[in-house]
Amino acid sequence: MIQEHELRESNRLFSLEVARVQKTANFIPSCVIPMTFVKFSPTDPARKCVVSANVDDFRILDNASELTHSLITALEARFGKLTTHDPSTTFAGIEFNQLPTGVVVATQAQYISRVAVTIGVAHLPSVDIVAHKDFFLTPLLLSDCVPVNSTIYQMLTGQLVQALKTHDDVRPYFS
Repeated sequence: MIQEHELRESNRLFSLEVARVQKTANFIPSCVIPMTFVKFSPTDPARKCVVSANVDDFRILDNASELTHSLITALEARFGKLTTHDPSTTFAGIEFNQLPTGVVVATQAQYISRVAVTIGVAHLPSVDIVAHKDFFLTPLLLSDCVPVNSTIYQMLTGQLVQALKTHDDVRPYFS
C-alpha cells in the first residue's frame, strides 16, 4: 500500500534521479535554475546542449546534436524509450521562438494572458518588471494610486505563487 507521504515524495525522488542521470552523462547543473543542465563540447565550448526538465518532460536546445544524443542515450538507458515531439514551441507554459538571427526568445505571454483573462485584469495595461530601467523612477504619490479589487488581487497573487512553484526560471522577476 502506498502511503500519502510517499506520493508527495515521488516527484522529488524522480527529479533527483533525473538529475543524477544527467550528471552521469556529464551535464552540469545550472547554479540558478535547479532543473536546467548544460553540456559543452570538449573540442569547442561554443557548441553546447542545454536541457530543462519539468517532471518527465525535457526541453532541449542545442547547436551540437551529438551532445543531445548523449543525453538521450543516458535517459533511455535508465528510463526506457523516450517519446519526442520536435519541433516543440512550448514547454511547461513557456513559449519558445527562434528569431532569424538564431536567438531563442522564451516568454510566458500565453500563460500570462490566460491568467489575466481568468482573473479579469486583461483589460489593464502591462506593468513594467524590475528589469526595466524606469522601474526605479520616483514612486507615485498615494493620490496617484489606483484602488484594486482585493479578490482579483488575491487571485493574481495565487496564480503568481503557482508560477513560482513550477517555474524556477521566472523567480527573479517576481517579488
